[in-house]
Amino acid sequence: MLDQVATSPTDAGTQIAATPYTASSLAGNTTYYFHVRNNCGSEFSTWTTGSFKTLPDPPVNDDCIDAVALTVNTDLLCSVKTAGTLLGATDSSEPDNGAGTPDDDVWYSFVATAATHRIQLSNVTGNVTNLVHEVLEGNCGGGLISLNISDPDTSTISGLTPGATYYVRVFSYGANTKANTTFDLCVGTFPPPPANDDCSDAVILTVNPDASCASVSPGNLTSATDSGEGDN
Repeated sequence: MLDQVATSPTDAGTQIAATPYTASSLAGNTTYYFHVRNNCGSEFSTWTTGSFKTLPDPPVNDDCIDAVALTVNTDLLCSVKTAGTLLGATDSSEPDNGAGTPDDDVWYSFVATAATHRIQLSNVTGNVTNLVHEVLEGNCGGGLISLNISDPDTSTISGLTPGATYYVRVFSYGANTKANTTFDLCVGTFPPPPANDDCSDAVILTVNPDASCASVSPGNLTSATDSGEGDN
């Protein structure tokens, strides 16, 4: 008898003459107990019980073609995250650039809304927390090109085409880690450059009459770009 109960059965069980016995339609990541006893003719022997645990079912986004679509945040606050897991993930056989071992990769996609986005993994928990994420373009099935790969959980990817679809692959850094890791993934968008990003748009400062600096002007370098002016 095969069930999910550790104690000996109270039912008679099903007599099986052929060996080996193949069980099917089992749930993933589940412990099963098999109970065996011998039919001695006029009586039965006592039950002997063993157990095994099935492998986890692969995640729905185990392959590139089944990539989960990410929502692109309009800022860097990551108010919208997508939950993910590596439990049961297998090698998708897509090409890689050699950083880490993507034998347990899972896949996501997003449509760029700007030329630059930030990719961020957060709330990483499980038996393996050293994750790699990679941004790619192209087509699943061998036609992907790696644009950026990152061992740190946060990276910035530039040179994107707004409206184009890109893929994000997440995997554990090591080989054959049997990771049960869970995480959150988000795509953030940088704000536009500051108003004084170029020399021609310089902000006029108020000159204080003394050294007390009663009048100050705030500044921000977020999304600032190279103005192309010379430096020493």
